[in-house]
Amino acid sequence: MSCMNPGWDSEDYVHSRFEEAGFHSVQVTTISKQFETSVEDLYKIAQPVIPIIVSKWWNQEQRDKYENDILPALQRHLNETYGENGLVPQEWTAVFATGQKGS
Repeated sequence: MSCMNPGWDSEDYVHSRFEEAGFHSVQVTTISKQFETSVEDLYKIAQPVIPIIVSKWWNQEQRDKYENDILPALQRHLNETYGENGLVPQEWTAVFATGQKGS
């Protein structure tokens, strides 16, 4: 998740970080894929991720007040927007990099 590690969604940033780490012949490629995920699967994916996001960006008062409401609200939103058995359009992007160390 680039939101947790700013810059890693940029080919230039990844390339420069590899070079700073002593790699040469660095090659970076970005691949995006569009697909659909069931409402049920997306909810399952979100369950372990939400607490990580909340712990990073919310203060304790916000967590105490709202954290228990997030997953039920997400479930309602997904069901209302896509239907209980609906499909949610997704586009995920990955930045792949390779490099060599040594001569």
